[in-house]
Amino acid sequence: MTAEPRVVILVPRRDGFAWRDKVWRWVKAWWEKEFPDYPMFEGHHNVGLFNRAAALNAASAMAGEWEIALIIDSDVITDPAHVREAIQIAADQDRIVVPFKVRHNLNQRGTERIMAGEGAHWERWIARNFYD
Repeated sequence: MTAEPRVVILVPRRDGFAWRDKVWRWVKAWWEKEFPDYPMFEGHHNVGLFNRAAALNAASAMAGEWEIALIIDSDVITDPAHVREAIQIAADQDRIVVPFKVRHNLNQRGTERIMAGEGAHWERWIARNFYD
């Protein structure tokens, strides 16, 4: 019997932007509720232009030893079932997995409404879709 892989959540961030910080508080609570068994580590890069890779490396260093990392941006949520499936694929096949095919960027009004609890029909607030 093999042990379960250690799964962590890594978040590259920069504090100090009121709207982004507000969104992050909501997104962080969402990830903690959906995936309470996975410790979350915020890596920050605060000098000069934001360097996502440096922030991600800082989060990874804080996390210590891990087998699977969920790398999330501080303004992103995704279908929890797809995340769980991606974790299983990563564990079984030892590869990178993206748990979505389309990224939907919402407008600010939609983001505010979802954070206020109106998430049932979020599709009407899509500002842009990314298929790559």
